[in-house]
Amino acid sequence: MEAVPVDSTLIVMKPSGRVRYGTDPLTGEKKSFPAQDRTVIGITADIVPNIGKLTEYSVALDGQGPPNVPPFPVYADGTEFTGKYGFVVRCCLKSKAVSMSAPHENDSSGNSGNAVFYHPRSGKTIKIRGTGRARFWVEFEFGKWLLPKIEDSPNILETAIPALAQKSFGLDFTQGFYLL
Repeated sequence: MEAVPVDSTLIVMKPSGRVRYGTDPLTGEKKSFPAQDRTVIGITADIVPNIGKLTEYSVALDGQGPPNVPPFPVYADGTEFTGKYGFVVRCCLKSKAVSMSAPHENDSSGNSGNAVFYHPRSGKTIKIRGTGRARFWVEFEFGKWLLPKIEDSPNILETAIPALAQKSFGLDFTQGFYLL
């Protein structure tokens, strides 16, 4: 499967113990985010020595799109985008299950019910059963404000991708989305 960034760099990110602070430009709300230490590694065999027995980390391939096999078409202002763009595929593991509606919030309620996603263009609410919380997920990040075309369901990935993820990780995968 070649749905990975072209000319990519393999990066391991792990908690640094530091906190970053910022202001949400839309709401003015003050927010804090755990800072990450980033280590560029050369080959996948270097992942395990860099994560050891950590219970929280991310591993990313950071490069350019479009990949040789795009996971789905991306759009800018409703038109399919065919130029180059920044593209990251990231596997994330957290020490405790977090909300998939807002993946960077630590939801300790124990609720594994529905995740709530908002359609990026219409703002319409889309609920997905059984996906409220997770410890592990795979993210696709696109530059240039590119978005996939989403109708009423977030099931937009090329079908081979979730099948390969399920085979590789031994977990069922459900598709969702969020905007940072």
